[in-house]
Amino acid sequence: MKLIIFILSLVAMPIAAAQTPYFDFETAEAFDTTVFKEHADELFRRSTQAYLIVHENKIVYERYAPDWNRYKPHGTASAAKGIMGGLALMLAIHDGLISLDDPACKYIPAWQSDPQKAAITIRQLGAHTSGLGDADEKDVPGWKGDFWRQERNPFLIARDETPVIFPPGSDFQYSNPGIGMLNYAVTAAIQGGGHRDLRTYLWERLIKKMGVPKEEWSVGYGKTFDTDGLPLVATWGGGSVSTRAMAAVGRLLANGGEWNGERLIDAHVVQDVLAHCGSRVSGGFWINRDADGEKPWLAMPDDTAMAAGANDQVMIFSPSQKLIVVRFGDGNIEPGRYAEDVIDKYIGVPLMATFIFIQGKKP
Repeated sequence: MKLIIFILSLVAMPIAAAQTPYFDFETAEAFDTTVFKEHADELFRRSTQAYLIVHENKIVYERYAPDWNRYKPHGTASAAKGIMGGLALMLAIHDGLISLDDPACKYIPAWQSDPQKAAITIRQLGAHTSGLGDADEKDVPGWKGDFWRQERNPFLIARDETPVIFPPGSDFQYSNPGIGMLNYAVTAAIQGGGHRDLRTYLWERLIKKMGVPKEEWSVGYGKTFDTDGLPLVATWGGGSVSTRAMAAVGRLLANGGEWNGERLIDAHVVQDVLAHCGSRVSGGFWINRDADGEKPWLAMPDDTAMAAGANDQVMIFSPSQKLIVVRFGDGNIEPGRYAEDVIDKYIGVPLMATFIFIQGKKP
């Protein structure tokens, strides 16, 4: 009997231990990394703590400030809007649970009796064109400060107290509460599918499959807000990921939702969520088109998209160039200006010039 039990335990061991292998990027061979040093030096003089460049799925440059490394999670601030909120939206569309042009009130019943909010679409929430105002002041009394302090449920504040300041779709207003309501809608859409909240939905359906370690990925301030029977997790901020985990999301999106030969998100879904819709933002990502359809980042390819947050936590990717860039820091690259306005100057221009130089040296 003991022999039988021992044999059965040996048979069971591989099954119990089976898990997705840790994913890591390969390093490009025979690549002269010194060509990136000059502009990287400038970035590190400007509060940068981590800088990673991936080209054709291989690392061509990687550098960290003291006390930082490739495994250490870094706060993403509003970059979570894209790499977590936008990603969850793509996945829910891929699963057939929600559509970009659905009215948000289909998933937010409290908005059905409000003529202004009933006109808001899922696409508009992700593009900051919903008309919802922003909680743009944190240390103030009232709903704006309460939204950030989270002493009251921020999702109820976003739903019931955030004003509509222009007709949906008619203008642009960056809105953290708007992303909160996008999270609300996507969470409502996935109910009954085996994953009740966005944290576990993203982890089980995507991040774990990509081989990202759990200790390198956290979402939503570590909190869940029970609201209307829904377990709501924020993606307007509150995320923390390692440099290479951030780049892994870029790799998934730059490859059109494919991961090591497995289709995790339909390529058309990725394209649709990142498509220009009259705003510089789409699906929580900044895109290389402004309201008039002009390129704000002239040096970068047309299809460039960026997740960006406070203190210029950024992940940039271009499918056409097979390029991914991650920058983490403890301050803005240029004080007083946000990444979306300076990224071309400090990353786009020197980086693309470097690649042109490299291509020119090839026989």
